[in-house]
Amino acid sequence: MALLQRPFAYARYAIAGFVLLTLASMSLYPGGTYRDRDSVGYLFFSNFLSDLGMPRSWGGHANPWGALLFVSGEVLLAIGLVAFFVGIVRLSSAVRPARIWGRLAGLVGIIVALALVAAGFTPANRVLSLHMEAALIAFRGAAVATAFLAVATAQDRRFPRRSMAVAMVIAVVLAGYAAVIEWGPRISNGDGLRFQVTAQKIMVVVAMAGIAYLSSVAERLSQEPPSSPPIDETFSLPTTR
Repeated sequence: MALLQRPFAYARYAIAGFVLLTLASMSLYPGGTYRDRDSVGYLFFSNFLSDLGMPRSWGGHANPWGALLFVSGEVLLAIGLVAFFVGIVRLSSAVRPARIWGRLAGLVGIIVALALVAAGFTPANRVLSLHMEAALIAFRGAAVATAFLAVATAQDRRFPRRSMAVAMVIAVVLAGYAAVIEWGPRISNGDGLRFQVTAQKIMVVVAMAGIAYLSSVAERLSQEPPSSPPIDETFSLPTTR
């Protein structure tokens, strides 16, 4: 099974698939934002990504195919995240100091994937409270998972130092976006809506690019043969002829 044999490659394919399906869904979105029900089409800085998953847009127009594409992309992304974190658990298990942190990252990462699917199947215009709860669990959990991942890469000397830096940047950006949702400007006014939507887009770009990079590094490391321990020549016995 490709997901288990090449988990890191599958994670990158899933990210690419999510991006393509999201772009296709944007092209089909009929129009309407949380504040302006008469707008036409998808407005990049006024429509949340979750607007794409609504079977009926904020403008009251049917959006069945766009919603199907976006929710399919979310499910694909969730499976990709599971593959990524399963791969991290396997890779980190070979290094004792990194093992526990890799397992913690994997556990929280699976919870994030489940929350992401839950957010996809709870449209914002029908069950907004459930959608927001699932989304917050996903964002908060992803920040925790990538923080654990940063520690795991720091403890595993096979990873380059920039891997830990990338994981920490993802964690900080995710945590920052979760804070913006709770304490940032309200979407009840135009500036607040644009601020929240823009913050979401930045978070998604950083997270997707960061995970794609980390999966590439992890895949390369997983394909390297295990290194043999160094020979201690101090206690080597002299050879006799």
